[in-house]
Amino acid sequence: MKRLLFTMIALSLLFSACERKANTPDITTVTNKVLSVLDSKDEFTLADDDFAENNLMSDDLIDDCKIYIGEGKEIGILKLEKDANQTAAERSLMEYLTNEASAISSLVTLYPSEALTEKLGRYQNATVVQKGRYICYLVLPEAEAAKAKDAFLKVLS
Repeated sequence: MKRLLFTMIALSLLFSACERKANTPDITTVTNKVLSVLDSKDEFTLADDDFAENNLMSDDLIDDCKIYIGEGKEIGILKLEKDANQTAAERSLMEYLTNEASAISSLVTLYPSEALTEKLGRYQNATVVQKGRYICYLVLPEAEAAKAKDAFLKVLS
């Protein structure tokens, strides 16, 4: 009986030692992968470092981020702090997207145009994906958002 117990413990330790360790890529790798699948990647400009803190969420939640802004489009990839409250981070991000949609809606009411209406639709239908410590938001046309979401999830698998 002791021999069986010892063998089981030894096998357990062996299998746990062989367990594949998750290798989380850095934010530049994640961002490059997401941008690489977009036809419109050249339309984006990297926002300055203060954009996320001033617009999205408090700095104590974010470890690192890359925000890309284009004409009526936006891509944000945020790596949260290890002990960050993910629910609070997602809530802040959703609040930002709602506020942007509201501001654009006001513009559409005052200055109706096809371009503003399309932009409003992208903000209203923004895609938000969370995996591990990463949160990605995509304010893109539907087809591009689907490709970017898939790339985001694949690079973090």
